[in-house]
Amino acid sequence: MIPSPAGALPFVVIKSVGYVAFAAYLNQEYGRLDFPSAEAARPLPNPVVVGAIRTVIGLVGGVVYGLTLMAMATNLPAIGVFLALAPLRACEWALVIWLLYDRRLSHRDVLAKRSLQGMAVSYLLDMPAFGIWMLLPGVPMC
Repeated sequence: MIPSPAGALPFVVIKSVGYVAFAAYLNQEYGRLDFPSAEAARPLPNPVVVGAIRTVIGLVGGVVYGLTLMAMATNLPAIGVFLALAPLRACEWALVIWLLYDRRLSHRDVLAKRSLQGMAVSYLLDMPAFGIWMLLPGVPMC
């Protein structure tokens, strides 16, 4: 059963709101760090923009991931599908953090740690997001 397109809206809203909250946390954390003068002058990004960018990257990554699994005709159990997302999610967060917070990789250790935290946030947001999505009427899979 494929969830209905209407189910995608609450999914996207839940993920986006969670990503905005995590971006506010990132702003606090990155605001405390010392950067070289060129980067220090750059203002921290708006959490709403960070959340929107992360949501779009996640949607694109998720679609590509899902299509790849379907093309491979894999029979992974649901837990395997979710666990296999871990590297993708960590990379998505690393990309967002690199793009918006630390272009010169001045704090690679912080980038790695926050990417893993972002991955955990993504997994936590899956619970309500997928829960609501799966409760809505769907379309039988052909």
